Amino acid sequence: ASLEEQGWSFAPEADRFTRARRASQVLTGLPLDWQRWREIQQAGSEEALDNYINELLESKAFGEHWARWWLDLARYSDSNGLDENLAFGEAWRYRDYVIRSFNQDKPYDRFLLEQVAGDLLPEPETDQQWRDQQIGTGFLALGPKMLAEQDKDKLAIDIVDEQLDVTGQVFLGMTLGCARCHDHKFDPVTDDDYYAMAGIFRSTSTLENFEFVSRWREVSLETPREKPIGKIGNPVEQASRSVVRSNWKLFVTTMKASSSRKWMSSYWKRSIGFRESPEKPSLRTAP
Repeated sequence: ASLEEQGWSFAPEADRFTRARRASQVLTGLPLDWQRWREIQQAGSEEALDNYINELLESKAFGEHWARWWLDLARYSDSNGLDENLAFGEAWRYRDYVIRSFNQDKPYDRFLLEQVAGDLLPEPETDQQWRDQQIGTGFLALGPKMLAEQDKDKLAIDIVDEQLDVTGQVFLGMTLGCARCHDHKFDPVTDDDYYAMAGIFRSTSTLENFEFVSRWREVSLETPREKPIGKIGNPVEQASRSVVRSNWKLFVTTMKASSSRKWMSSYWKRSIGFRESPEKPSLRTAP
């Protein structure tokens, strides 16, 4: 009514070409393929455009485009940054895991759980699923860490603080770092809550050592079904197995006290309103 009073009207409905071009750019970040548009144009129906949108959703480019938003939140980088800017040689595995999760339309609560406690989950049906559970924990290993810090006790708790901070911002949409020192009158997380959670993350092993320049932890991605194979065999077979092991390494976190981090992931899921139901929100449907 207000528009009519001003003599204004709605913009005209976009034509089929404009909608196809927008769909391609929004879903994959790529320009509309001209040959594919000619096929849609020749079909001359809305169903053809609907089918094209489904193709975009099923394409690898969909995950590659949308995963970058999560990678920004997860502070993804190919190097450590800060004082010792060492390369994360295996960081690409986490990047590909995120892309794969988007392309598989993985339920969001599962996506969250794998990154916080993937190494503690039951063994799944396939080797790739098992590897994804391990790779997902790279979420906690990423990010800037002062590897050359000589006060190693401070370094250990600084890592915990960084993990808590990014977990709070990404999963809860709130900052937790201030509670390391003091309460805020109107913040829901107190310093008691902060150190309760910090105790959980402190039992997570992120670094391999605390030497002069510390080093992050790397573990083999050899699956439980693969491990027994190399125990008996000739030297050539054993050498081959060694190559497989070296090729499947990843910087991840491992847990010493498993039950605590499982409880923590359950707490986060409850905090952001997830409930077990047949229709779980996925990476394409989560708000």
